[in-house]
Amino acid sequence: MVEEIPADLNDYFMRLMESIEPQNRNEASQLLQLALYDEDEFISLHCEQSA
Repeated sequence: MVEEIPADLNDYFMRLMESIEPQNRNEASQLLQLALYDEDEFISLHCEQSA
């Protein structure tokens, strides 16, 4: 549970990634990037890859 959000959001995400086991960081990074994608952009990318 997050107790405090740092003033600098980059620091927050660095601490988040550093709290993840090293062998899981790549997958966690990919999932975080997917979660941050704009839904319309994601649908567009999905349709382009399906074609």
